[in-house]
Amino acid sequence: PLLDPILKETYGIIVYQEQVMQIANEVADFSLAEADIMRRDMGKKKKSLMEELSIKFISGARKKGISKRKSEEIFSMIDSSKDIYKWGIYTRPPLNSIYIKNITLLGDAAHPMVPFLGQGGCMAIEDGYTFGMLVGKYQGNLRIVQQHYEKIRLKRTNKIQAQSLLQGKIYHLTNPVIVFFRNMFIRYTSVAKTNMKKIWNYDVDAEIKKLDNA
Repeated sequence: PLLDPILKETYGIIVYQEQVMQIANEVADFSLAEADIMRRDMGKKKKSLMEELSIKFISGARKKGISKRKSEEIFSMIDSSKDIYKWGIYTRPPLNSIYIKNITLLGDAAHPMVPFLGQGGCMAIEDGYTFGMLVGKYQGNLRIVQQHYEKIRLKRTNKIQAQSLLQGKIYHLTNPVIVFFRNMFIRYTSVAKTNMKKIWNYDVDAEIKKLDNA
């Protein structure tokens, strides 16, 4: 039950890196920056690193009232992958338009982004839903659909694309002093969570309804 909100959509299985980060944040009280470092270090599969992470994770979970046995079970589940696969991440500057003639771009074709906000797939789903709803609303009039699709999606996806890139730079700071203050800022302020809630609370249907008043 503890992990249900995080793993519900993947049927109780850890599939995405963002789920590892969310578990570390919610269960062991890691800051988002610390959770990203944990995700990165787990990919190295070094025994000494894993032992350090285990101790820190279990300690954080115990402080939140989770039993030692349950804490160990959760960490063991995170660490159960035998193989870690890495691949290149490719991005490009934001586009000024996401359609031309009878071609409309969705998902990574429109806005490839780095994974540090965990929003690449979410934006693709929003794109597809928005485009589909507009096709129905305007009875397949492609030109009108494309114009409204771009109006609704371009500003949002370009903004999140830029935020994801910035977040990656923040997560991978190397100066120990700056890293310390970054961790304190994320841990003891609600700025990071507030920014994420703004992304999560976006309502595509409300944006489509605004077109009626435009």
